[in-house]
Amino acid sequence: MNIAVRCDGSKKIGMGHIYRQMNLAESLKSLGFKVTFFIKPHEISIKKLNQNGCDYRVIFNDGEFLRSLSENEYDSVVFDIRDTKKRYIEKIRKKRVKIISFDDLGDGGCYSDLLIDANRDNEEASYIKLFRPKTCFGPQYIILKEKFHKIWKRKKYIPAKMKSILISMGGSDPLNISRKLFETFKTHQISHSTIIVLGPAYGNKKRIIHDTKDLSNIELITDTDNMEELIYQSDLIFCSGGITLYEALATGTPAVVISQNKHQAITADKFHKLGIVRHLGIGKDINKKLVINALEISRKERMFMSKKGKEMVDGRGLARVKKEILKQMKKALKINREIENFITSLPFSDSEGLKKALYS
Repeated sequence: MNIAVRCDGSKKIGMGHIYRQMNLAESLKSLGFKVTFFIKPHEISIKKLNQNGCDYRVIFNDGEFLRSLSENEYDSVVFDIRDTKKRYIEKIRKKRVKIISFDDLGDGGCYSDLLIDANRDNEEASYIKLFRPKTCFGPQYIILKEKFHKIWKRKKYIPAKMKSILISMGGSDPLNISRKLFETFKTHQISHSTIIVLGPAYGNKKRIIHDTKDLSNIELITDTDNMEELIYQSDLIFCSGGITLYEALATGTPAVVISQNKHQAITADKFHKLGIVRHLGIGKDINKKLVINALEISRKERMFMSKKGKEMVDGRGLARVKKEILKQMKKALKINREIENFITSLPFSDSEGLKKALYS
């Protein structure tokens, strides 16, 4: 069975969509699915897909994607672009494919077959179900590498005094929060052992590498495939409100969140009110005092954060999402088989006319 994945990643929008779909694609390919990515011509996305051996096609507009769907046989289309339009989804529905959408806030999301969003809750689901889709809302559906479930099973030790700090602001860090935190730590002479992870789309790496090279307590890592261990081994993580936040929750590592945008801030605020994380706001103007105060979070509070985080995210979101996708694919196979059998039973002239009406 063939799946088309429509997503993008760049310095401006980050790399979370690409990472999520690569994790999903790897899992589906192990079941025999053929997965093809359709992406805009962003160099960093192309490089990451090449590194992971993913099949992809570069497109420049929606029309190209629609033509590709017409020229090739696909059983399902996965969208991870956050803002689909109703008319666009209706055109794709004519291709007789199942439509699966992630974190879709556009009006097209309500017309997909399966809508997945770890950041939304079931109060919204009841409204959206009045339209069409099966909804999978809540943190239990966050897609992480399967390694995170193994980490989740481990006991997380919370020390009385924090010694190791991790800073990870996503694949691109468009607000350059990593830099702002580094400068704050340096100004206040923070002595904690600190690791800064820079994603593949982070800009001006040379400068921050130069500025940190003589600091014995700061280690700089440019991209990594061992994020789960880095997070687990840290006493505290400073992260954005994207996928890394959920990775921290799964490992039981207390998290201080500085959001890159309003969308992330909504989720981080919700978790902050529950006491699961500390949210310091959007990173355009970081409150340095709040950053330093976060390094003094009590052990009692950090233990609460760790416990509640692991209760919320267990690292099994990929398995749950894959199960729901397989259900949709089975429905598609059954429906398509019934349609083909019905068309075949018609007289030739009638069957040709029906095919034209259905598939044109």
